[in-house]
Amino acid sequence: MICIKIKNQQSTTTTKLENTFLERIQTMPKEEKMKTKGTVVGQERNYFLVQPDELDEVIQCTISGKLRKFNITITIGDTVEIELSAYDLTKARITKRM
Repeated sequence: MICIKIKNQQSTTTTKLENTFLERIQTMPKEEKMKTKGTVVGQERNYFLVQPDELDEVIQCTISGKLRKFNITITIGDTVEIELSAYDLTKARITKRM
């Protein structure tokens, strides 16, 4: 959640991504991860850009250790399962390639 403090007043603005997942995360314990499916739309040097099926926003995702260990190749257009943490909703981990 992004908080802006203006003249001793605190106004809160949230993105569409935070609004949709905020209710689910508040009921979950902090240790649990939220899993969702998405499509890879871009690739940078150390991370992939994944667009979840439910949202219009793009999330930065890194590859999990098992996918690196067994050299699973992920390309643009693949459907993947991602794991979002409760702490930061803009970054996630790719756990499975569908």
